[in-house]
Amino acid sequence: MVETLKLAGDERGRIISLLQTRGPLVGNAIAKHLGSQSILISAFLSEMVAAKEVKASWLKVGGSPLYFLEGQESALENFVNFLPQKEKEVFFLLKKKLVLSDEAVEPAYRVALRNLKDFAVPLKVSGSGGEKFFWKLHSVGNEEISEKIKELILPEKPAEKPKLPAETETEKKKVTEEKKEKEKSKTIRTQKEKSKKMNEKIYSFLSELGATADAMQTSGKIILSSKAGDIEMLWIANMKKSISEADLALAYQEGQNARLPVLLLATGKLTKKAKVYATGLKGYLTIKEL
Repeated sequence: MVETLKLAGDERGRIISLLQTRGPLVGNAIAKHLGSQSILISAFLSEMVAAKEVKASWLKVGGSPLYFLEGQESALENFVNFLPQKEKEVFFLLKKKLVLSDEAVEPAYRVALRNLKDFAVPLKVSGSGGEKFFWKLHSVGNEEISEKIKELILPEKPAEKPKLPAETETEKKKVTEEKKEKEKSKTIRTQKEKSKKMNEKIYSFLSELGATADAMQTSGKIILSSKAGDIEMLWIANMKKSISEADLALAYQEGQNARLPVLLLATGKLTKKAKVYATGLKGYLTIKEL
């Protein structure tokens, strides 16, 4: 009985010495290095883990944990390729960020972090918004990540616009008003130019028809010569881009009030409904697109 205990003590010493030299190893590798049976080494390792002489990883290599000594935790990172895909992804994310907010990561990563027991350390931090849950990399101290956690807890403040002196505000308002006046003047000039060109186009068209007019207006009576004799008409100019049913109805009504057929000079195109409506006004309304 005494001999058995002595042998057990020798095996424990050999295991510790091997792990000190080689770092984290699976049970089969330890048995192979020591030339012992795997079943016997497994029994020793279980006792040593229970006695906290060695540690066993949650990470599995070929279905078996890694055995290592206190202070060799960082050496487990050499085996991260044996992690499942999601655990591996979130490990590298944690390695880069050092700390992660539990509520900020996607649900699959939250589960993976809880399975990443060798590398992810949970932290609960109380703040003005209540208790927050974080994960830090196992090899990083709390002091090192305290500032990073503060940045994650504190909400971002919107950048404040610099307050301008009263004189600057006045100048800014003045420049804005001047700009509006220039744009307004430009619009008026553009409209006048368009109107002038359109009047010239209308006058030219009426002249070609042999009509005479004492002065150009937006509408007026004209006499057109035709084979059937002189025809008196009411001409109306419409400068819209699109001519609607309502525009045709209004022109027709003006003709009815004057008791004259209407010659509508249009710069825009008739809508589909206006074209259909115009077919019912033949003899009362003639449309000429300029």
